[in-house]
Amino acid sequence: PFEHLEAEADYSVEKATSFTGSECFLRDSPNAFAQDFKFYEQDADRIREWMCPSVEKHEKEAVRAMALGVDDDNTVVFHLRFAGAVEGWFADPTYHELPMTYYTDVLNRHGRCKRAVLVHEPKSKTNAAEVAKRLKLASPSLEIVMQCASRCEDFMVMYKARHLALSVSTFAWWAGFLGNKSKQTVYYPKHAEVAFYNPRSLKCWYNKLLPNEAMYCPIEYTTGTSALKKKSGIHR
Repeated sequence: PFEHLEAEADYSVEKATSFTGSECFLRDSPNAFAQDFKFYEQDADRIREWMCPSVEKHEKEAVRAMALGVDDDNTVVFHLRFAGAVEGWFADPTYHELPMTYYTDVLNRHGRCKRAVLVHEPKSKTNAAEVAKRLKLASPSLEIVMQCASRCEDFMVMYKARHLALSVSTFAWWAGFLGNKSKQTVYYPKHAEVAFYNPRSLKCWYNKLLPNEAMYCPIEYTTGTSALKKKSGIHR
């Protein structure tokens, strides 16, 4: 998308003197998206216009997604990402797994969830089954649907969902961001802030990708110990 941005008049080199700080940052650092969403928030709608048509052309996957009832107000689609199960020793530690309290907090915040669609990868079936088990314990009447198909279909399930709960994943992030027309709520994992010298500060990077849009609902969590949770005022 940034190649297109650079071709736009507002981003052209000859008009560099009129750039704002964020525009200069974008033009000179096209990978800035992975660092802080604010640097291209002003172009959010333009990015959607470029990219949504390529998603929506997958009509067969869209039909299968809608058959799951993902547009129902009582359904929440959860994306589950277990880097250790999928990538093993090569897993990026900053793409950390979320605590179970995040998923139960989403249920509590939604308040009317009758069906949970759990999107996961084939290698993480065991982990996904554990999440399903814990969700049933928290809400015995909850219907659980396990979604594990092609990446295109899994993406479409999240893209079409009315209510989507993200994991720490750019794959899920794009589904939430691009599917804004079908979205009412995107539950967003927001790590509790910690001091910059705390090793867990590396896990706060996803916070910076939280768009300032009404459909996004941040769900705060922490990866600290029980003592740290209590000290920070986060009680479960």
